[in-house]
Amino acid sequence: MLFMLIQTIPTERLTAARARFKEIGELPPVEGVTRQGRWFDITRGRVFSLIEADETMSLAKNLDRWTDLADIELIPVFDDQQAAAFLASVS
Repeated sequence: MLFMLIQTIPTERLTAARARFKEIGELPPVEGVTRQGRWFDITRGRVFSLIEADETMSLAKNLDRWTDLADIELIPVFDDQQAAAFLASVS
């Protein structure tokens, strides 16, 4: 499954989040979770990631590492092919 992950870092936690990111950089991979891409909105303290996950437990374990500093939104998303198949099935 594909997910759009949006992490919003509140202003009061921004310094701590930046320090952690500088310290640990890229988190070690979690089995069953692959980041397809990541983009930073530096001006508003947001991080957008496209995540592919085999199952949600591994994904939840990965996200738990940042819940103390970031508000997390996880949105299931479809690519073009999946969206077309879905729309065909409900039309």
